[in-house]
Amino acid sequence: MKFTVEKDSFARAVNNVLRAVPVKPQNQNLEGVLLRADKKHVRMTGYDSIFGINTSVEADVEKEGEIVLNAKLFAEIVRKMPEGYLTVSVEGSTLVTIANGDTVFDIVGAGAEMYPELPYVEKRDELTISQKAFRDMIEKSSFAVATTDINPILTGSLLECGDNTLTVVSVDSAKLAVVKEKCVYAGNKSFIVPGKSLSEIAKILSDDEDAEVCIYSSNKEALFVIDGYEMVTKLISGRFIDYKKSLPAEHRLEIIADRGDVFEAVDRASLLISDRFKAPVRCMFRDDRIRLSCTTELGKISQDIPARITGDGFEAGYNNKFLYDALRAADCEHVRLQLNSPLSPMMISSAEGNNFMYLIMPVRLAD
Repeated sequence: MKFTVEKDSFARAVNNVLRAVPVKPQNQNLEGVLLRADKKHVRMTGYDSIFGINTSVEADVEKEGEIVLNAKLFAEIVRKMPEGYLTVSVEGSTLVTIANGDTVFDIVGAGAEMYPELPYVEKRDELTISQKAFRDMIEKSSFAVATTDINPILTGSLLECGDNTLTVVSVDSAKLAVVKEKCVYAGNKSFIVPGKSLSEIAKILSDDEDAEVCIYSSNKEALFVIDGYEMVTKLISGRFIDYKKSLPAEHRLEIIADRGDVFEAVDRASLLISDRFKAPVRCMFRDDRIRLSCTTELGKISQDIPARITGDGFEAGYNNKFLYDALRAADCEHVRLQLNSPLSPMMISSAEGNNFMYLIMPVRLAD
C-alpha cells in the first residue's frame, strides 16, 4: 500500500475517526484504526464494537492495500508532521513508513484481516434533520441519560419519529428530558441509541442550519450520515419506559422567571455543596419572587429572584446538580416552572416555546 495525501484534511479525518476507538479495548484488534487505500481515496474506520465511524479522504493512491495502525500513535504522528503532503507506505506486511520531506516515521502496523466489519445498515426509510437542530437536541437531553447500567435501557436515549417531528427522550430515576424538533420523515418509528454514541455524534455535527444529517435504522443498528462521515451504532434492545405517564396533566403553581437569573443563583449556591457537605437547594415560591437558599457546614446563602407567580406558593427542595444541568441545557430567555406540591416533580420548559420539557424530582426537606 502507498498513497500521498494532504496533511490537514487527513489529520481532521483521523482525529474524528479516533472518537470510535476504545481507550482500553477488550479486543486488541480494535485499538487501531483501519486504513484502506482504493483508487483515489483512503478510507478510515474506527470501531469499539458498539459505535463505529467510517470516512474517506481524497488521495493519490500509488498502490492499493489495507493496514491497521495504533490509533492514538498514528493520530499524533499525523498531527505533528510538517504542513503539506505526507506519504504513507507499507513495506512487507506490517512495516509502515510515514514521510514528509526530511521527516520520516517508521512504525509497525497489523494485518487488517482480523479487524471486524462494521454492521451494515441499508440506506432506506431516510429521516433528515438539520445538523444544528440535531446537535442542540442531543446537548439539551444528554444530562438526563443514566450513567449507571442498573437499567441498561436508560443508558440510552429514545428517538421517536412521526409526522415530521423528531423527539429525543432521556430519563433516569431523578430527571427526564424531552426535546422536539421538526424533521423530514412522515412515517413512524422509534429506537434507543446509546447515550455515548449520541455524544460522539454531536461532536461531529456542525452549526450550519442548512447542513443535514441523514438517519437510517434497522432492528439492531442505526446509521448517521454527516458530511462524508458514516457513523453506525448498535441499538439498545428492549422497551423504553412510558415517559408520557410521568408528565403531569395539570399544575397548581406556575412560575415564569429569567433563566439566567435562576441559573446563576443555583450556580452560586452550589459553591457551598460538595460530596462531603451535601444539602438541597431550597426554593420558596411566593410574592412574585423565588427565594433560593442553601445552608451547609461551609456557610449559607439566600438570594431573591424576581418572578411572575400564578397559584398558591410553597417551599420545595432540589438537588443542585439536577437544577444546574437542566437550566444550563435550557436554551431560552425565560423559563416556565410548573409544580403541584413540594413532593411532586418540577416541570421546566421555555416560556417562549415548547420544544423542550424537563422533569426534576424534588428532595424532601427537613422541618
